Amino acid sequence: MTRLRQARPDEYVRLNEIEQIADERYAAVGLGIVLDMPTASHEKLAAGPLWVAADEADRPIGFLLAGEIDGYAYIDQLSVLPEHGRKGIGGALIAAAVEWARGNGARAILLSTYRDVAWNQPFYERHGFVEMPENEWNSEIKAARAQEAKFGHDLARRIFMWRKLR
Repeated sequence: MTRLRQARPDEYVRLNEIEQIADERYAAVGLGIVLDMPTASHEKLAAGPLWVAADEADRPIGFLLAGEIDGYAYIDQLSVLPEHGRKGIGGALIAAAVEWARGNGARAILLSTYRDVAWNQPFYERHGFVEMPENEWNSEIKAARAQEAKFGHDLARRIFMWRKLR
């Protein structure tokens, strides 16, 4: 049985491993660039909020790192080990982030992802996210987009999505 809880600092190395393992799937769809991206720093993980999905032995098998971007709640990273995929873990992690966002008065929660990867845009759409219109992007969101370009992402394949909360 999987349970969600806050991550512990002694698990950060494991969370980086989970991120790397989960990202290996991108190479199969022509996005090997994802494997060259740095994993979340331990400082960033510590800043959180950071939820872990843990197995029966309380070992992390997935996580979600959130934050804020110009007053919006923001899903920075969601990773689940492939062998634990399609079991509702990612959805449960999103639900925890949505609850946190609502509790902090955020009017929406947003993220940036690939529009043409089956486990990205369609997954988030199933969880109530829709494309965020460009005319809603503020300077911090535009800066996040510029950072993606700096890392070498093909921006034509990227999408900002949001889920309004009120």
